[in-house]
Amino acid sequence: MDKKAFRLCCFLVVMALFGSCSWQTKNQLPDQTHEKSYKQLYLDYAHKTADEYLENLELNLEKWREKSTLGKSDVFNPGASEIYLAALFVNLYEVYSDEKYLHAAKTILLRYPEYKELFKPELPLRVEYNNGIPAVPNFFVVPKFARAAQVLFNTKICTESEKEMIGQSLAESADYLLLTQEWGAINRAALRAEALLIIADIMKNHPHRAQWFKNGKAIINDNLNNWSIEDAGMYNMIWLYSLCGYANYLQHEEIFENPVLNYYFEYNKQLYSPAGVIPDYGDAWWKSWWHLTMPVFEVGAKAANSKSLRWVAQDAMFKNLDTTKHNIDIALKLSEAYLWAGEQSQAEMPQNQSKQVLDDAIGKKIVFRSGWQPEDTYLLLNYRDETESGWLFKQNLYNTLSIEHEKIHHGHSDENSIVCWMYKGSLLLHDGGYRPALPSGPNGAYRADIFHNKPVLRKGLLPLQNGVIEQFKNDGYHEKVTTFKIDFITGKYADYSRTRTVDTALHIISDRTIVYCKSIAAFVVTDIVISTKNKNDVSAAVLWHTQTIKELGNNWFVGRYDSIGHWKSSSEITMFACFPNEKQVMQSENIDRHKQNEKVVSISRSQQLQQGESLVFHSVLIPVGEANYAQLAGDIMRVASSENAAAVSIKYAGKTLQIVHKIDLEADIARQWPRPRYQYQSGEIVGEKLRSDGHFLFLQKSDSVYVQALNCTAVYYNETCIFEQSKVTNEYRPDGAAPTADAWKVRMFEKTIGKQ
Repeated sequence: MDKKAFRLCCFLVVMALFGSCSWQTKNQLPDQTHEKSYKQLYLDYAHKTADEYLENLELNLEKWREKSTLGKSDVFNPGASEIYLAALFVNLYEVYSDEKYLHAAKTILLRYPEYKELFKPELPLRVEYNNGIPAVPNFFVVPKFARAAQVLFNTKICTESEKEMIGQSLAESADYLLLTQEWGAINRAALRAEALLIIADIMKNHPHRAQWFKNGKAIINDNLNNWSIEDAGMYNMIWLYSLCGYANYLQHEEIFENPVLNYYFEYNKQLYSPAGVIPDYGDAWWKSWWHLTMPVFEVGAKAANSKSLRWVAQDAMFKNLDTTKHNIDIALKLSEAYLWAGEQSQAEMPQNQSKQVLDDAIGKKIVFRSGWQPEDTYLLLNYRDETESGWLFKQNLYNTLSIEHEKIHHGHSDENSIVCWMYKGSLLLHDGGYRPALPSGPNGAYRADIFHNKPVLRKGLLPLQNGVIEQFKNDGYHEKVTTFKIDFITGKYADYSRTRTVDTALHIISDRTIVYCKSIAAFVVTDIVISTKNKNDVSAAVLWHTQTIKELGNNWFVGRYDSIGHWKSSSEITMFACFPNEKQVMQSENIDRHKQNEKVVSISRSQQLQQGESLVFHSVLIPVGEANYAQLAGDIMRVASSENAAAVSIKYAGKTLQIVHKIDLEADIARQWPRPRYQYQSGEIVGEKLRSDGHFLFLQKSDSVYVQALNCTAVYYNETCIFEQSKVTNEYRPDGAAPTADAWKVRMFEKTIGKQ
């Protein structure tokens, strides 16, 4: 039978089957007198999308071929839509047992190799095609081709010759995957392993089956028993999604008993934002791959019997799904959410507020939040470096791929960066985007440090008054640094974090402190740059990005995001940012970021530092509507303080707030015996009417005065001691001397003083 006759037969069979029944004649939907279950909503969208494309399947297949651009490149990479459609069809067959879906999926898999005929590059064929062009070269797509074949081969829908044709495509694709055999705990490896193992499960008698299985098993084991080496919101979810596919399509749900994988369900849940997405930290676009949220979190909810994970899956659907448009990829993910979900049970909104996500060794992120409602405050800090885990996996990537612009893998130079800030549904800060080109565009765009809301450092005394961005541009390569958390704690009116970046090449440690002032929904960000050597010429800038600058003052600006790509903001809330320091230079510049024109406001200084000397930058960020911004800026100021303290005062919304940070955290530590080694006098920091030897002091004054202090032995307000830790005997003296007595520091002190 020639190809045209074969196509016609396939089309007539599909159309005959489609015309014989409507989508509700077999397996009727549940009683619609009750509210539909969330699972049914998943299925409804998947079902309607599949039937829309099934009705005109032949026309759609021809349309995809007409749009193909395979002849314009030497890379063979046919489109994914019809493979995703085939996988959607077999998933619906699993639900409805309707063979029309099997026939449609079979047609797609049998015809997909036709793309080889369209591949006629002008350049010589690449070396990887010496053994033939694979039917499905894209490792993202192979698992779905294999999934569709898996269901087809478990039925009697295919003849032996049809199985042979589809099997040939599977074998070509599996062999091709082994040419670029990435391994380690990364999405690219998990996708390869998932595909190889499904194909090995189908093709049990193929002579290459043992090789596919052996390599797939080795790669999947790396992913099941190690921390992920990636740091990108999109790719972390793709990685989990692939593992969910492996577990469900090969009946290995026991993998979710592994505490490592359970960690990542909770980790991604805590990153979830009021926008209905995990913010786009690392290589990602705003709202990219949001549809993975539903199948991944349904699997997590089932594995952990978690109502809050199920709530995230359902909330993402309601906030993002446009039911007026039928998208094949989204429909496929919804069909998987339906198939992979456990028994429907109640979903419950998480209740926690600010939180580490989830730790300071692997996750290295902090979310400040007032709650989980759409209008609640949400701010994500990413302070993750490359971490020490996964050394071999990282070395393999370093020695295989051109990835100098990123930290391994898919991570940006975003250590100590604020990735996302939302308030009342308004997006006030967001990240820089993925990349405009391979390997990463000019100057490392958008992975380089200048594209992030963070402090940026350069060696030498640069003429910063001529523009920070032009002065700071370089090759964009990622410079290795180490990071760690110094502190994170929540209080009644203020949540606090302090995280550190250590840059040995520049001889600098850079601390970023963030204080979430809950009563006014504001954030005070203090960046402290400390030299670790003498005569250290340093240029430092703190960068804040926005789309539109509404107003600009001497030391403040008002910025807002109206859109990011196709996404439009519906809120009138804007970001007011004030920088109370007369010694720094503030500038506004244009920057190409996230595929659009944006603005970047910098506060910068260039100075020679001696060992232990510091530069301090305060940024006060307040969500506002219409206001007298100049007057507001006048109510924010640096407070006269001691040499080792950095302090600001804010008067806003009927409240006076004071924030004081210790610059040198070791100033009060004696270098000799006995223990404890704390000495109050050398460690004292002073703000306005407030002093202590703590690392951090917070005061809020309205009708009463609230004082919070961290890691202290004493606190004074208005020269009155409001707290003093009692002394205890030091019993451990290995030098044999007589025991001494002194105070140990307390973790946190909080006190509300009566009406003032």
